[in-house]
Amino acid sequence: MPKKNKVRYGLKNVHYAIITENADGTLTFGIPVPWKGAVNLSLEAQGDPAEFYADDGLYFNVPVNNGYDGELEMALIPDEFRTEVLAELLANGVQVEDGNAKGYKKFALLFEFDGDVKSIRHVIYYCSASRPTEEGGTVEDSIEPQTTTLNFQARKRPDNGLVKARCTEDAADAIYNGWYDSVFEPTTVLATGVTIVPETVNLAVDAIQQLAATVSPANVTNRNVVYLSSDPSIATVSDAGLITGVAAGSATITAKTADGSFSDTCIVTVA
Repeated sequence: MPKKNKVRYGLKNVHYAIITENADGTLTFGIPVPWKGAVNLSLEAQGDPAEFYADDGLYFNVPVNNGYDGELEMALIPDEFRTEVLAELLANGVQVEDGNAKGYKKFALLFEFDGDVKSIRHVIYYCSASRPTEEGGTVEDSIEPQTTTLNFQARKRPDNGLVKARCTEDAADAIYNGWYDSVFEPTTVLATGVTIVPETVNLAVDAIQQLAATVSPANVTNRNVVYLSSDPSIATVSDAGLITGVAAGSATITAKTADGSFSDTCIVTVA
């Protein structure tokens, strides 16, 4: 049985994933984007218990989960977040905050706390942000970096009511290692293998060949693959699986599932 954390501390690996709200009410999450410079995160649970008194006492009580109100303190708010989430305009390299702007977007927030045994990874599914609080101060004898605080509200997902998920020490390696590759869903289908076609390729110098990698099963949640060449001086491969012959020789092209659990290879001969 895996050892359990006794304490947690720190904050790192903050990511955000843009949400697309589909016409049928379901949510589609974009690929999580790293957000460097995490300083502090606080989450205040929202929702008072519903209580009913009778017979001179508490007769009925039920907890109410209305999500969280949060504050995220960061070194800076990325320009991309301001544009994509806060609907700021970008014109000729100038970021513009428009008081009449529409199109604020919801996002998922991913992050982790360190533990004495293993880092604890989280995702908050359905967040909306207010304009950030910023401050500055004059420089005195020493330079003290200023931070920016983003206030946000995390509420129940409208499609299934989920608020938050936490990756425990018992989580499968594929889930833990792939936490930031895509937003985890309880219905996540893990990869069980990958097949690359063709298995062998003969190329002339400067010739190209497209590879096709299929991740199984057919309903896998994350079907992305990573391509690697054992010798880029012989043959290179693009992120999309396009091989280019560089010089005479042999190289092995490897396609790995996004979580790194499965791989397949193609032998390339350049003449």
